[in-house]
Amino acid sequence: MIFPTIPRRSWFPYLVALSCFAAAALLRFALLGGLGTRAPYVTFFPAVMVAVLYGGVAAGLLTTLLSALYSLYFSMEPLGSFAARDTPDLIALALFLVTCLMISALTEVARRAQLRAGEAEAQIRLAEEREKGSLALQQSELKFRSYFENSPAAVFVVDSQGNYVDCNAAAVALLGYPLDELKRMRVPQLHPVEEQPQVLEQFAALLGTGRIDLETRLVRASGVPVWVSLRAVFLDDGHGIAYCQDITEQKQAVQSLGERLALREQLASVAATVPGVIHSYLMRPDGSSCFPYASPALERLYGVAPAELLRDAQPVLDLIHPEDAERLKRSIALSARTLEPWQEQFRINHPRRGVIWVEGHSVPQREPDGATLWHGFLHDVTHGKLSEQALRASSQFNRQIIDSAEEGIVVFGPDLRYQVWNPYLERFTGLRAAEVLGRHPCEVCPFLGCAEVLEHLERVLEGGGGAALEAAFYSELQGRTCWVSQSFSPLRGAQGRTVGVIGIVRDVTDRKLVEEELRSSEERFRTLVEQAGDAFFVHDLDGRFLDVNRRACESLGYSREELLQLNVFDLEQELDRETVLGHWRQLKPGEFRTVRGRQMRKDGSSFPVEIRLGCYLENEQTILLGLVRDISDREHSDELLREASRRMELAISAGGFGIWDLDVQSGTLVWSARMFELYGVNSEEFDGTRAFWMQCLHPEDLPRALAAGNAALEGSAEFDIEFRVVHPDGKVKSLKGVAVVVRDPQGNPLRMIGLNRDISERRSLEAQLIQAQKMEAVGRLAGGVAHDFNNNLTVILGYAELSRLVAIGSDTFHDYLGEIIKAAEHSRDITQQLLAFSRNEIIAPRRVDLNDLIRKTHKTLLRLIGEDVRLKLTLPEGLWPVLIDPAQINQIVMNLAVNARDAMPSGGTLSLETRNLHLDAVYCQNNPEARPGDWVQLTVSDSGIGMDREMLGHIFEPFYTTKGVGKGTGLGLATVYGIVRQNDGFIEVCSEPGRGAAFALCFPRLNREESREVPADQALAVGEGVVLLVEDEVSVRQMARLMLESAGYSVLVAGTPVEALELCKRPEQRIDCLLTDVIMPGMNGVELTQAVRALRPSVGMVYMSGYTADMIAHHGVLAQGVIFVQKPFDAKALCAKVQEAIRGVEPA
Repeated sequence: MIFPTIPRRSWFPYLVALSCFAAAALLRFALLGGLGTRAPYVTFFPAVMVAVLYGGVAAGLLTTLLSALYSLYFSMEPLGSFAARDTPDLIALALFLVTCLMISALTEVARRAQLRAGEAEAQIRLAEEREKGSLALQQSELKFRSYFENSPAAVFVVDSQGNYVDCNAAAVALLGYPLDELKRMRVPQLHPVEEQPQVLEQFAALLGTGRIDLETRLVRASGVPVWVSLRAVFLDDGHGIAYCQDITEQKQAVQSLGERLALREQLASVAATVPGVIHSYLMRPDGSSCFPYASPALERLYGVAPAELLRDAQPVLDLIHPEDAERLKRSIALSARTLEPWQEQFRINHPRRGVIWVEGHSVPQREPDGATLWHGFLHDVTHGKLSEQALRASSQFNRQIIDSAEEGIVVFGPDLRYQVWNPYLERFTGLRAAEVLGRHPCEVCPFLGCAEVLEHLERVLEGGGGAALEAAFYSELQGRTCWVSQSFSPLRGAQGRTVGVIGIVRDVTDRKLVEEELRSSEERFRTLVEQAGDAFFVHDLDGRFLDVNRRACESLGYSREELLQLNVFDLEQELDRETVLGHWRQLKPGEFRTVRGRQMRKDGSSFPVEIRLGCYLENEQTILLGLVRDISDREHSDELLREASRRMELAISAGGFGIWDLDVQSGTLVWSARMFELYGVNSEEFDGTRAFWMQCLHPEDLPRALAAGNAALEGSAEFDIEFRVVHPDGKVKSLKGVAVVVRDPQGNPLRMIGLNRDISERRSLEAQLIQAQKMEAVGRLAGGVAHDFNNNLTVILGYAELSRLVAIGSDTFHDYLGEIIKAAEHSRDITQQLLAFSRNEIIAPRRVDLNDLIRKTHKTLLRLIGEDVRLKLTLPEGLWPVLIDPAQINQIVMNLAVNARDAMPSGGTLSLETRNLHLDAVYCQNNPEARPGDWVQLTVSDSGIGMDREMLGHIFEPFYTTKGVGKGTGLGLATVYGIVRQNDGFIEVCSEPGRGAAFALCFPRLNREESREVPADQALAVGEGVVLLVEDEVSVRQMARLMLESAGYSVLVAGTPVEALELCKRPEQRIDCLLTDVIMPGMNGVELTQAVRALRPSVGMVYMSGYTADMIAHHGVLAQGVIFVQKPFDAKALCAKVQEAIRGVEPA
């Protein structure tokens, strides 16, 4: 930057001026001794330049004025006087002032030029930023779609009506429905019937609040329900996005947690009441042995503490009765050798109780060092053996009752030996009564021979109360471990003395298996909780922690023991104690709530969490379960997403793009805020349908836009068009539209997403450029038109003057009139060619067959091209129809035929060929004027002299001709080009010098639904009808009246619309047709016809005008079904239109 930026402060220029002047004055005063009064301005020129540079033009002017006064003061003699010495001093002062003023002005001009250059550079940078923003937007959209499709979570997109609009592959895998079927479903259909009313309420809450987070059930295609964690957000575009995660296993685990906790208490109770000793017995390879483990009941059974046996089992072995010691030793050795389960009954010499019977059961296993380890059970069976005699004393009556019982009944005698063993027990255990009776429980039936049972039996014999016991044993009959429930009561004799014990045995194996499964499930759940990625807390209503998992300890930095000493409110930072306690008390089993908060770690740091809270009842006390998830990464991702969204919105806003999204299935259309600006409507008017968009389009562009959209949906072309929209206030804007189609795996269109951009300003600039080019062409146009019209006017004026000199009606008179008519027709032809070139000619397009039109011109062409040129027609059958004015086809053929004839001075061949043509997108990429679809091609070729490349570049320019003066106007090919483009066609030219030329004209095929046949003209007797002629131009009105009267019509003449209405109001006056000019002072022709139809509804209407199409089109007279005649016209054309109006023939 050459010039520094001047601060925007009013006092700054004055400060700079005074500073520069003061510095220059001091320097000049310092040089006064050496220079004297000579060269007084030597220090002030730099001062002025510095002031202008840093303070602007105001500072420069002020410095100049102060410097001039100072120099004038020091340049006088005597020094310090303002009296001028001589004229040269005044001249020098004037030159100083002029020079400084020029420096100030030129510096300011340069500074402003620099400012404008900076602004231009800034605009260029802004345009580049907008382009980058547009590319970033497209990349962001593609990336978002990739995230959506590849998300591991099930994602659903719904509209505001509750219809599923889209979903990803994870959603299809979760529910098992095909993608198409899911998109036809509504939100409640995926939920169980009993939950659908609640689902509708939750969906209404989503629409109201914009966000919901809940756990609910969805129904798979197989009918199996699945629990999901659902988080949904409703977006501004009228769609909601729901993220679902399968939590079925977690729900099942939480549901069974209460049952597992209850089972744990029961197991603990059973373990506390099991009779006998649970032990591990180890026999080393050297023969020594020990008890690595023994339950506390060992001391009660043997009188020896378990701690004394950890290294050596000899204190217990010494208590074995000598008669049983050898047998017991052999059985242990056999079990160690064969690894078969060990079971024995033996006596021991108890230190306090004397001789007692003990029964043992254990299972051996081999250790790596060769030792044998037994895990088993020892219990006292003394009383069982003694009760056998009491059981044998049962009466026959009791035997019948016992035998018929559907549960096991056993009776023990005073010595606890079996006396009764009913058939149920025989079936259950496989032991016959004969094998059991008289024996001690330690010898048979392990579940009755355990120490706990024996001890209980002793208590019952001693008069204690009965109780229920449970025991497990291996049943060889069933081949599995079975569980029994045993209850015992005293059996009393006649004197009330206890003579035995009666027991009831029930098979509870099935119940135990269920309990075991529950215990295993509890262990699995505990493992799942411990391995879970989220922290798990169990606490009471006061907030005291009862249990936590591993993840809770890791996330907070505490050990499990430390956490169990803390309270919920020791960790939470953002929870109000009273509010939270109130919510906890309101929570009911089966309900879940999700809240957010912040938890504090042991080191004092904190992190955001999401808490999923539920509860259950345990011993009528409410226990709360909390699943806590660290959402630090999620909040960071949300922030990144919000930032990305903000950048996307800024990019869209900077680029001026409007975004739209069309749901192909439902027809729902969603617009961004920018779209409403582009279309000039507000969001309240927009109803979200494609029909609303169609209403906003310019009528001329609507068919083309719809065709482009349909082609994009079919996949035959990309949607990339330019079209116009009409705002409600009538303002027209040009838009650029591009779009992509989203399809399902089968290729069916699902959505169409696109961008709109305002290109009105660009089109305006292009129009200005085209107008400039047209003005350049007008310069060439004026000369040619003036030359031809002057020639024709000369002929008309000359022969008109000569007609006055000859007798009216003579042959010479008629010859003169013929020449005048020829000159006038020549002028009319030039006018029509100009209109066709400018595309302002009034035309009447209709369905035509090119083959028929060319056949009708066959004779005319032969006369036109002469005898030395051969005419060849190739007109195949089945040619498609086109929509065009037949007169325009004739004009095209005649102009090309004339050019071909002139290109073959020595004769040759003129060929006309038609054919059907289909163009694809590849062809259209290299031919911008073409578009994909069906076309009808007319090729006109000759064998003439041909054209070089330079001539081909100018042939369609107006008044460009290679013919001599007077042999051509240069409008022929320009007219052909204008007609073809006016009918949405295009031209291709192929020519080489000496090899002729070929013009291929392509017209769009007329669709079947657009095609209508034109009824053939019917003959009408001349002179039928009364015509009301309304024309403000006297000469035209008089000429038209004479033409109509010459054809036999009765004519009523009116010079103004008011006069015409007065004639129509006369009831006795007959009027069959109204012939009116379109543009007249006071009231135009359309307003007049409306007033006349109100008075006479059956009157036919014909419009006439000499204005071009763009001048009268907005009056509606060129619409379909309106009869119009273009000036200039002859009597034949005028009378044909009047005939058509009177007969009521509706044109195509």
